[in-house]
Amino acid sequence: LTGFTVMELLVVIAIMGIITTVLLSGFPRFGEVLAVDREAQLIALAVRDIEQRAISTLESPIVAGQYKTGFGVHFNIANNRQYWLFSDALDQNNFLDAGEEIEVVPIEKARIRKICKLNSAGTACETDFDQLSITYKRPNPIIEIRGATLGSCIPGPCVVVNLGPGSYAIEIESLRDNP
Repeated sequence: LTGFTVMELLVVIAIMGIITTVLLSGFPRFGEVLAVDREAQLIALAVRDIEQRAISTLESPIVAGQYKTGFGVHFNIANNRQYWLFSDALDQNNFLDAGEEIEVVPIEKARIRKICKLNSAGTACETDFDQLSITYKRPNPIIEIRGATLGSCIPGPCVVVNLGPGSYAIEIESLRDNP
């Protein structure tokens, strides 16, 4: 009769245990990567939503009877767990002002780490900002991007929402990296 010895079975079980441990050790990090990627996609969808509001003939929710207002998305490093959708109806300066908020959108499983102006190739940051407003205006819609100056993804889950070469980028990181 041929069969496996106890020693051979123990070796196989040990090898399977090692392989399982290696595979499962990377699983939590994989979940973080997915969460950060999801938040980046939600921000990109918010930018598209604001663009659609500007293209549509919508009355400003801030000032009744005003139809030629811009709509925007505003990011602020000081409040890096949320962003604002706004109607640029009060002073039309292409930047979020008090009273222009339509909605505050929470970022649940990530945070905004950095906002910057990209170089002309779109490969590196040239200038950092503490705030950024992206505003779409009717009828074109003209895209207005305005940053307020205050002063690269490091290891760990991070996604860059790249608005194009010579434009702006918003880095989003996992909450686990910097609580």
